[in-house]
Amino acid sequence: MGHRLTRQELFNLVWSEPVQKLAKRFEISDVGLAKICKAAQIPLPPRGYWAKVEARQSPPKAVLSIRFPGHSDQVQIGRFDRAWNAPDEPPVISPMPHFDESVDSLKVRVATLVGKFPKRINLDAPHHHVARCLAEDEIRREEAKTNKWTWKKPMFDDPKMRRRLTVANALYYCLANAGCQPQRFSFDADEYPVKVGDSFMNFTIRDGDKKPRYDGHGAAPLLSDRLVLEIQHFPPAYGLQSTWNEVEVGNLSKHIVAIANALMVGAELRLRAWEVQRHESSVLELARYEEALHLQKLEAKTQATLKREREAKLRIATLLRQATNMQEADSIRSLVSAVLSGKSDTAASVDRVRLSEWEKWANGIADQIDPRLLSPDALMTSMTDVEAQG
Repeated sequence: MGHRLTRQELFNLVWSEPVQKLAKRFEISDVGLAKICKAAQIPLPPRGYWAKVEARQSPPKAVLSIRFPGHSDQVQIGRFDRAWNAPDEPPVISPMPHFDESVDSLKVRVATLVGKFPKRINLDAPHHHVARCLAEDEIRREEAKTNKWTWKKPMFDDPKMRRRLTVANALYYCLANAGCQPQRFSFDADEYPVKVGDSFMNFTIRDGDKKPRYDGHGAAPLLSDRLVLEIQHFPPAYGLQSTWNEVEVGNLSKHIVAIANALMVGAELRLRAWEVQRHESSVLELARYEEALHLQKLEAKTQATLKREREAKLRIATLLRQATNMQEADSIRSLVSAVLSGKSDTAASVDRVRLSEWEKWANGIADQIDPRLLSPDALMTSMTDVEAQG
């Protein structure tokens, strides 16, 4: 069974009892719980802490650090697998998130994490993800020397492509120094993913718009060999910059720190928006669940009413049929009596044996359908059988 706690709740637990005991409550290993705490940036008591507590000492207690930008405040322990045939349960409303840190304070903290302008603005010591692309490009270059027909041409001999990779390399170093995790990108792609806390952000570096044909009227068009860097899926609120066009801002290398700040702030704002959306979605899901449950109860009530009405109609129909059977039983007995009285003066040649057999059979039929010969329990049983058939 899974558990969801806030970072503060888990911090209080791991500092209230040893991890070995706490892990048993969560049905995981102490190593697994320690890894979860490390991923959530929750410090654990140092070696010898609980021995000092048992000795009635007061060892210093750590302080929970502020959440890294883009990192969720929720910690999940275990899995929430649910069997396909498990009964329906009401959805749980996720708590409404509360963020103590203002956006302005967030910007200041992110600026402190990012620091100053990075030193590596060239490819002399590339980031390992960038180095992989350069190594692949070198392989292509060597292959092109021996096979001029190969379609795998080196990509970063082009000055603009190399400058694009240089900007990505500087951003990767800057973000990695701030505590983010740059991710591997495709060799020939213009999109670069970065993990900020628990959030994934992407930025693209592409060519500017193509140069329009100059018709000789008006101002000459701008050159199209400039680059454009854009942060993808950037939260639209707060009016933060998400696009840097070299036509407007100049060389991208001069804006590495500003772009890194925007990426980290954007990751935190996206996380906050997602937390609020998750809360609102859980409220709507619970409302839909309760509405469906209400409709089910109304449907069950309607079906129960219809069933009672059908049963009442069937009971009346059964009663009328029993009355009809009683009349038919009396008619059969009257017929038998009339036939026997009419045959009393007939000649001796009449087969009395066969007549007696017919009389016995006819009276038996009358007895079978005559409800007066049934016990009250049998009468009610017959009604129940009819209801079940209905």
